[in-house]
Amino acid sequence: DKPVSRKRAEFARTNGFIPQQGKDYFIGWRWRINASPNIDRDVTVFQWKTDQGGDLSTNKQNYPFNLEYDGRELKLNAYGPAEPNWNRPGSITKRRTTLWTGGVEENEWVTFVFRVRVNRDFNSASGRYEGFIEFWFNGVKQTLMNSRVRDYQVALSGNKKRAYHRTNDGAEVYMKWGSYNENACDINIITDFDDMRVARNYNAAKPDSAGSFETDTPEEENDYSGTFTFQNVATGNYLDSDGATITTSTTDSGSDKRWRLVETGDGFYNIDNLFEGRGILETAENKVVNGTNIEPVSTLQDKQWSIESLGDNRYRFKNRFTERGYLAAKTTDGLVEWTPWDGARSQWTLQQVSTNATARLDVESIREANDGQFALYPSPATNALNLRNLATQQAEIRIYDLSGNQVMSKTVEGDLPES
Repeated sequence: DKPVSRKRAEFARTNGFIPQQGKDYFIGWRWRINASPNIDRDVTVFQWKTDQGGDLSTNKQNYPFNLEYDGRELKLNAYGPAEPNWNRPGSITKRRTTLWTGGVEENEWVTFVFRVRVNRDFNSASGRYEGFIEFWFNGVKQTLMNSRVRDYQVALSGNKKRAYHRTNDGAEVYMKWGSYNENACDINIITDFDDMRVARNYNAAKPDSAGSFETDTPEEENDYSGTFTFQNVATGNYLDSDGATITTSTTDSGSDKRWRLVETGDGFYNIDNLFEGRGILETAENKVVNGTNIEPVSTLQDKQWSIESLGDNRYRFKNRFTERGYLAAKTTDGLVEWTPWDGARSQWTLQQVSTNATARLDVESIREANDGQFALYPSPATNALNLRNLATQQAEIRIYDLSGNQVMSKTVEGDLPES
């Protein structure tokens, strides 16, 4: 309760917890606000706060981001670093960029979740800070922006759901809730905070809803999980590992056309082929895209890709290596290259495919058809299948899922006492 004549009512820091450099945290809570008279100016209700540690010269931001409310509109603002320090004249408004706005009525319960990567470093190769912010309002992950900008703006991810920003400054950072602004001293403000959580994943941080809120889960945890075929928009052909040569094919069958996206951190992914030994995609000089025998997770820049959603199930994949450009199909010979051009041949649709290899094996029939020479188990089989005592010097093993799609092909040699 902030009474008239006082500029602030606040509480800060969770007990015994200080966010650590390089770590991800999810912070969630329920909130409502009431005032008499009604609020008609900006009042801060949350800050990601900097502790200057007694040295103002090391505190460049004071608060890297905050939430402000003016009686009608809630705003998420980010504040860039300043030189020599945050309180030089005019610094606050000049360094502010508004990342999000939403209409909220007084006396209305709403919920928030922030994902914060705590990082103060700037990556000169990518041209952005290593820290980032993601934001859920009433259970829905929000699209962010750079609005009301003067001297500072953040770098946004391709789908604009993540803002790369310096989120660590001074001696330490911490969370701070309440209602405060020296221009609101003549207003009595009651602010309610409930079901407050700090966690390492979204579901654990998400507060219980007060009302029927739409729920959502983080795109990075769900949207790109699973196995996909990549169909090129310009040619209609499918991304094909084809050994070390990356090409496209008119058919989508076979494990060499099956790909998964494995997050490497900072919004980047390895593009990993399911064919055994084919590995992940990398870029090289002269617009070449190679297949490797390297398995994820690789954080080398030439092996990392960002994902840009264009809507209607169309995506671009941009390599993290400076100026290596987008994954693209050539319309002449069907080979795959990287290109700075972002037209149709650098656009792909993703079709999720089943990799459900679970099947109940008719082991006795298989054994009888092959003179009882080998053992095949377990039945049913899901992730592992054992083959023993195969009486041959060489065999080609193919595994199909229940839809008839080949998910693995392997040639084995030797006496094969077990496999």
